[in-house]
Amino acid sequence: MDLKTRALVVGIDDYRFQPLTSAVNDAQAFARALATLGLVAPADITLLTAPGTGATMEQLLEALDHVYRHGATLDRFYFFFAGHGLLAFSNASRTQTRTALVASDARGIEDGRKLLDLDELRDKLQLAGPQEQFYFIDACRDLDYEIQPEVSAMGFSGVAPGAARTQATLFAVSPLGKARGRRGGHGVMTTHLLEALRGEGVATDFDADEDQFVVTFQSLHAHVLARVLHALQEEPLWSRKYNAPEVAFRGPLPRPLRIIEAVPDAPLTIHIEPDQAAAQTKIEVALRRMPLKEMCLPPRGNHDTLLLKPHRYSIRVDSAHGTPEPTRTTVDVRSTRELTVRITGSAGAPQSSQNTAGEPVERIAQALAAAPGTGTLSAWTEEPTAMIRVVGLEPPYLVQEARERLEASLPCGPYRVTFRLGLEVFGTRDIYILAHQRVDLHPDALHSPLVREAIPPMGDRVMPSEIVGPMQAAVLPTLLPLIALKSFDRNNTFLRRKPELINSWALAHRGQSPFAVMVALDGDWKRDPSMLLRRIRVLPCDGFEGHANGSGLKLKLLPGPNTLMGSPGAPGTGFDRIGMLLARGTSSFSIQIHAGALGTLQVACAGQPQRLTVISLTLRPDGTFDLSQNLLRIPDVTYQEPVLDLPYPRLVRALQLGQQLYASGELLDTGRCNDHLRELLDAKWVDPLLGCMAYLAEHRRASNDPAWQDQQHAAARNLQTYFGDLPDVRLIQSLDSGHFDGASWEGSHSPAIPVLADSLRELVRLGSDTWPLVGKYEHLLRRIQPHQPWTCFWI
Repeated sequence: MDLKTRALVVGIDDYRFQPLTSAVNDAQAFARALATLGLVAPADITLLTAPGTGATMEQLLEALDHVYRHGATLDRFYFFFAGHGLLAFSNASRTQTRTALVASDARGIEDGRKLLDLDELRDKLQLAGPQEQFYFIDACRDLDYEIQPEVSAMGFSGVAPGAARTQATLFAVSPLGKARGRRGGHGVMTTHLLEALRGEGVATDFDADEDQFVVTFQSLHAHVLARVLHALQEEPLWSRKYNAPEVAFRGPLPRPLRIIEAVPDAPLTIHIEPDQAAAQTKIEVALRRMPLKEMCLPPRGNHDTLLLKPHRYSIRVDSAHGTPEPTRTTVDVRSTRELTVRITGSAGAPQSSQNTAGEPVERIAQALAAAPGTGTLSAWTEEPTAMIRVVGLEPPYLVQEARERLEASLPCGPYRVTFRLGLEVFGTRDIYILAHQRVDLHPDALHSPLVREAIPPMGDRVMPSEIVGPMQAAVLPTLLPLIALKSFDRNNTFLRRKPELINSWALAHRGQSPFAVMVALDGDWKRDPSMLLRRIRVLPCDGFEGHANGSGLKLKLLPGPNTLMGSPGAPGTGFDRIGMLLARGTSSFSIQIHAGALGTLQVACAGQPQRLTVISLTLRPDGTFDLSQNLLRIPDVTYQEPVLDLPYPRLVRALQLGQQLYASGELLDTGRCNDHLRELLDAKWVDPLLGCMAYLAEHRRASNDPAWQDQQHAAARNLQTYFGDLPDVRLIQSLDSGHFDGASWEGSHSPAIPVLADSLRELVRLGSDTWPLVGKYEHLLRRIQPHQPWTCFWI
């Protein structure tokens, strides 16, 4: 490809604060790679380093302004930055963050005048820059909760916008992550980025349309991600999550970065165990449905090494000796060097090559309506609000998605199918579509250790409650509130197999403002989870200062068998992993949950008379957690408000689905399409917190449509009528009326703190600088991690 290209490559070690040691090395190596591989001519590479040429804010803006004003004449632009970076909030309500890069003349991260706003740069160049733009950012993206710099605007203007450009960005880490490097060497991401540019590992991809091997931005990211995750495999899940490289695309997908003319063969050794089964076993190796006869077993022998081009190959096994495992699989020889096939059972009739490769369940049948050269994918799930997404793993990287059921005619090739509910991915499967073939795909329920031990599976589903029915995702967020409600279930109307959960204290105090703290220990703990639960303490605390009162209340383990099957399991399994605390609450309060070595979590809570506040917390040994909060009607108590004609446990399930969708930003688009959720979003029934979520999500859309405004006013009135004392509802009244009364939030012995982080953000936005409490609320807001829906934080 004869392209007109430019590159700006920046590496900064020489900071006045926290100097680095590998950033300049990274920049110089990246610039050499661009030139050596023929991606950019040496004369068209601008290299700014400190020490070296300098990389001040003025120099960066001057170089980028030239690209902004003359970029329309360029086919491609490469931007590489190695140095200090951070996340900064991009709006007053702190609902959005942006990545900022620190220039060499910054006095510190608080020096907003010397921070380059990467998001603004990409916005400016999206309609006025080079046709294809590639950004590589080997810098931290963590968030300082005490220092919030005001990032200065770049000041670029005057270029008429045109068509959307292609933009692809590779970050060394995800938001909140810290980029890593080797002292005096290279950054971790840059090390693997240079490998990928050379075409190592999975960075070599195959473009079937052009019939050539290429390096694409997607395959480059795949290689960097795989290598970084391999290095992080011994670290906790939260560390892997934040420190994993992230990719972002805008506009049309990019063309391949480079073509690889000479591609070496990749070795694959196939082992059949036991050896005596090899003579009765046949293994077919196929590429895009075409068997490679000279690479099959036989004629090749057991333990032979095959030399193959770097592709994904489909493997099919038949054996007269017994049952093979796997019977059908896909092997990517770019990253896999050995395949072991184990034959179990006794000799008998040949075993057919059915697909038993794991979760989700896959069935292969003939497709009757597939176009020539295409196959058919049919994927579905039991969860009506779940998203199914299929992504091609080779160029042109086709993407399709749908809710609940996806039917697609796809070109032959490898694909990855994911099933997601909110932020929870409960099924992932790599498949290979062959011509005229139909693949039926259905996920299994996400069987976490706790769920697997406590609830008997029903095929690919679980059913913790006979009234709720079967489910495949969000199992624990549904089960924990049901257990709390069961304490008040005098007539044993749900979770009927657990009548021992009915609590005499709960029945005696149900007319007050009770609250329940449910803590579940999921995952593989090295110690007995039930022993750890006994050490957890729950303390009321001052919401602003965090001062805890007293020595704390202990959780109690659930009584009775630790499974729903009736017969108890081993100690520390199933329901022995769940602890519960029942106590009396107030209208607005905060608690701290002391979880031993994991730390202390502070949570803002809300209460209502004759309502049960349920705090559901799932902890895992790697430090990750899931939190939800509900304000629920107490069973067998009469309420004046309308009641939806649906069994109460199923309403609880709908509430949890709504919270999952709120966390992923899908509550409105998906919730309005679901009958049960649509009723709940109007803030009339069951739980006001979901109504607050719906109002705040709608508020962010800020439509001028009179019908939309009437709907918002109606929702605000419903919330005010039934739940006017809740801090989140008081905030919504201010948003709806356009009038904020700061004095109404003052003078309370117990501070009124909204339980939703979005409510807290809006409260800080509405409060003026002269409002005495704005500083305290802002301090709380800074401690909440981005994308956390609740007012909670580790202390």
